[in-house]
Parts: sequence; C-alpha cells; structure tokens
Amino acid sequence: MRSTLPLALLALLVLPIIDAQTSPRIDVRIELPAGTATGDGVVAGASTPNESYAFTLNLTRDYTTIEVHARGFIIERARQLVPHLLLDAREGACARAPGACDYTIFEEFPNDQVWTVDSPARVFFTSGTRDDVVLRLGVPGPVNATLLLVRDVTPPTFVVGERTDFTTYGFYQESQTNELAIGDLQVRELGKTEWVVNPTPIYHVRQRFPVQGLSPERTYETRFEFHDWAGNNVTSPIERVTMPPAPVRASVTVKPLAPSPNATITGPNVVVRAEWSSPDSPVERSGVRLFFDLKEVTSALVIMENTASFTPPATLGRGAHRVDFEVTNQDGGEGSARWSFTVGRASVGLAPWLVIGALALAGTFARGR
Repeated sequence: MRSTLPLALLALLVLPIIDAQTSPRIDVRIELPAGTATGDGVVAGASTPNESYAFTLNLTRDYTTIEVHARGFIIERARQLVPHLLLDAREGACARAPGACDYTIFEEFPNDQVWTVDSPARVFFTSGTRDDVVLRLGVPGPVNATLLLVRDVTPPTFVVGERTDFTTYGFYQESQTNELAIGDLQVRELGKTEWVVNPTPIYHVRQRFPVQGLSPERTYETRFEFHDWAGNNVTSPIERVTMPPAPVRASVTVKPLAPSPNATITGPNVVVRAEWSSPDSPVERSGVRLFFDLKEVTSALVIMENTASFTPPATLGRGAHRVDFEVTNQDGGEGSARWSFTVGRASVGLAPWLVIGALALAGTFARGR
C-alpha cells in the first residue's frame, strides 16, 4: 500500500499535463463552403463560393489556433486550399518596412497539434482528402489581419530575365512569378540526361540563380521549373547556352635541375632543385608547390628568386623517387614538371693495399725492362 500511494499521486499530477498536450485546443472553427466562423475575434467577410473566402481577424491572444473544415471543393489534393494571412498595413513590422508583410503564406508544422508550438508562430497542417479537407492554423497575436482561404489549382506564370555576369564557369539569372513560388533553374551538359538542380530556398515572387561549376567552351541546356505553395507546377522550354572560352593567361615554364630526370645517384646528400620562368606575370611564394613521393613538402622549400630547392631526409631509401613541381603566377597561368630519379647502391672502390701493390708491381716491371 505504501508504494501504491506515491504512484497514484504521480499519476494525478502527470495526467493533466499529458491531456493538455494531446487534447485539441482549437480557438476558432471555420466551415466551408458555408463560410461560417465560430470563436472570438473572427468575422466572416466577402466570399466567392467554392473559390475564395475572407475572414476579418481581431485577435487579442498571443497565439490563436484555427481549424478549417472544407467539404466539396473541386481540387486534386488537400493543399490546394491555400491560407493567406494579410496583415493590416498599420501593424508594427508592416508600418516600419514597406514590403515586410508581402510574405502571406504559412509554414508547415510536423503534426496536427498546432497548439504545441514552442513559441507563437504562423504554422499550418493539412489532413483529410480532397473532398473533405481539415486545415489547422496557428496565428501569432495580438493582430489585426485578414485570413484569406483560396482554392488554387493554377500553376504560377513566370517571366525569365536575361543571363548576366558571364564567366567561363557560370552566369547569373533571375525570374519573376505572379505568386509566391519556389523556382529551380536546372542545368545539364548537352548530350547528358541528368539535370543538376538549383532550387531557391523560400517561396517568393522573385527568384535569383547564381549558376557555377560549368566548363569553358561547352554547351549546356537549361530549363526552369516553378511550383507554388499548393503544389501546382510549370516547366519552361529548354534553352541552350555555350560558355565563353577560357582567357589566355601568362604562361609559366618549369625546368627540373637536380637530380636530373631518370638519373641514378648514390646519395645520401640529395637536393631536389627546379626553376621557373614567368616573364609576363610575377610568381608569389604561395604559387609554388612541391610534392616529393606524392607528399606535399611545400613548407620545407627554400626559394631563391626563381629557383626552389628541397633537401630530403638523409635516410632516403634506395629505389625510385618522384618529384612533382607546380608553379602558378598571379595571372592564373600554370606550369608544372614531373620527373623521377633513382637512389642506387654506392660503388665499391679498390682497397688501398691493392693500389699500392699494383704500383709496386708496375715499378718492378719497369726496372726489369
């Protein structure tokens, strides 16, 4: 009995919290196509049956939840019943910054419990079928606004601007739509089948597309796709664009000095040296790189004017070794050299006593003659 009482007390404390989180907390209910609203701070306004319905909001709470129940609309999917929140131009942000209230649509909530938001936010959740739609909204307040519910089954119209800011690897382009939409400028190289997508991050009436990653003198196909909040889509005709050629850059000539390419040396004192020539554009230290046996050793380079040298470890092993030397001038011109050399076994000289013996034998032979 002693253990039962604390558990029962805990249940009495927790259950109201769970119930408060899961039970619906709907402040306003709207029925369509009747166009009626029940709840404080909402008054039905002008309407076009089965097309659009306006409701005047005078909400005094920090957060108000609204449930819209729509039956018999001629739509393909529930999301084609679109809610817009049109704020009064005298509201705070609207009055301070013209255009700040142009964004009228709602952000999707992960479930139908829109009353569980962490803080007041403009959110929605749609459920049901196209013939019986349930739309739940969250509206932050206090606020004076108009809630507009619109049947939207028409794709956005669009106008595409000219391509500008051409480089050898990209361009910039804009588009405009007659309603808030996500734009996607898709690109693929001529002859390829897969499109590379570049969607805009938010719904807007103006879309911007900085395109990069293309190659000089290659031809690409482009097309635009737009979809609005209701999921209506439209695709533009395919166009072609050929990228300009790469600019002619000041050349760099690179020459290996030591060890000579394909040379065999005995070591152990090995110094790798190379030089470059770039008469039309200077070369900074950051433009000089050296790789020894495929490992970058640029930080250990000793640079004197147009010559670079590197001293490998004294314990350099026998066998083949590879050198990759790269130079880039300020104009973007590049030059490189790749060569290899071999560290072999040191040759064995004649012992001193053999040399002395040979000289003595030669002297004896001379005296005999």
